[in-house]
Amino acid sequence: MKPEIRYVLNIMKTIATQKKYYLEKLISYWDLELNSDKRIFQKNMNDLLSVEKSKDPISNELADTLKFIRDHISSRPQRPDIILQDFIEFNKTQEIFHTEVENLFNDLLKWIQNNQIETIEKVGLYLTPSSEDKEASGFFNRSLNIRYKEKVPAEFVTLSTIHSAKGKEWEVVIIPGMTQDIFPSYKALINGTANSELKKFYVACTRTLDHLYFLRPRSYTVRTKKGTDYLFTGKPISVFLQKNIPKFVETGSC
Repeated sequence: MKPEIRYVLNIMKTIATQKKYYLEKLISYWDLELNSDKRIFQKNMNDLLSVEKSKDPISNELADTLKFIRDHISSRPQRPDIILQDFIEFNKTQEIFHTEVENLFNDLLKWIQNNQIETIEKVGLYLTPSSEDKEASGFFNRSLNIRYKEKVPAEFVTLSTIHSAKGKEWEVVIIPGMTQDIFPSYKALINGTANSELKKFYVACTRTLDHLYFLRPRSYTVRTKKGTDYLFTGKPISVFLQKNIPKFVETGSC
């Protein structure tokens, strides 16, 4: 999802929820942080729009966006198509984004209208990689906070989740954590969803063009929510590999 699409989604969510969380994500597009610990949404809005109170001067584009949000909270219906249509018209007068981005907004508007999506919550849900998979949806929501400052010019190692690797290929793929209760997860066996884990394993294995490596730890530590650490050693190899390793997998240790 392009950053500009995330931007308009955060506009919609800020209008709908009036929460500091979405406001923070919105202003992060302009490489700014909300320097306020106040939980009152309106206070945060006023501080950002007030030159005297704001520690970091904001751009005209962000100021215009915040005014757009403020005007829509009380005066307009909170339907995604109406908000987006209004923002497209607003963008034409204020020139926050250039024409190419405006075309993206128009495509999104057509998509919302064609799919008859009437709530802001459903827009984000439909754009999630797999709205039926809670794990994928959770990762997608966390990934909205990831921002790339600059591109890496040289060769580099790609660190990816299996969900994010779908549709991509590399000459060499390394899959870590091939230990029982890590992959497949111990939760998968309890909940009876091992088939879902097997599908993920298939996706991971088919990302490689030449070489595929499996790694597993000799021991690992798990920290609970209460802060207690548990050390696990001697766990058996993943059930996904137990039958196939003797046939066509070269083994080694380091």
